[in-house]
Amino acid sequence: MERERIDLLIETLLDPTAPWADRDDAAIDLAEVDAPKALDALVSMAVQTELPGYFLESCGEAIAEMWIRLGILDVQTFALLAESARTQVRAIIAAKRPEWLPLLGTA
Repeated sequence: MERERIDLLIETLLDPTAPWADRDDAAIDLAEVDAPKALDALVSMAVQTELPGYFLESCGEAIAEMWIRLGILDVQTFALLAESARTQVRAIIAAKRPEWLPLLGTA
């Protein structure tokens, strides 16, 4: 994905005035990106417990997809995520990298 498109998706994701549907679509699209700034943006949203659950779930799914593609599991970041995001991360990991589940503990 080209850098300009990634930047636009991140901008939409982080824009508090953008419609939630657009922000959610941005999170879903960012799941296909392996850019550190995209991951950072998703995490910055996924830790905010007051945000809509469906949006947090999309952020969690995107984070899990990135971690799996990159072959990393950031347990410290996982523990900081809002419950909806953590639940989605755990579900994606259970389906695609079940050997990582014990590393997540009970957080």
